Amino acid sequence: MPAVERVLLQIRFKSNNRLIGHCSNLLGEMKRAIAREEQDRRNQDRFASTLVIAASIIAAVRLAPDEIGRPSHRLTATIMESVGLARAVLNAVLR
Repeated sequence: MPAVERVLLQIRFKSNNRLIGHCSNLLGEMKRAIAREEQDRRNQDRFASTLVIAASIIAAVRLAPDEIGRPSHRLTATIMESVGLARAVLNAVLR
């Protein structure tokens, strides 16, 4: 094999290795970004379930003396207020 061809092969090999290394770095960054998004989604789901539990407890305490067996305007309003209060508490905790 002539020296020129050997040099060209070495250059091509080095270029390919750099390209492979660059692609590998990009793939690693993509995997980390996906992992961060999944973690954020899990945290958001956890906070949403925490909010539901907190709102349920607040509503149950506020409605304890009343009969809540049938829908009413007061029941709906109390639940909405409880959700708002639970959301405010969760936001304060997250800050």
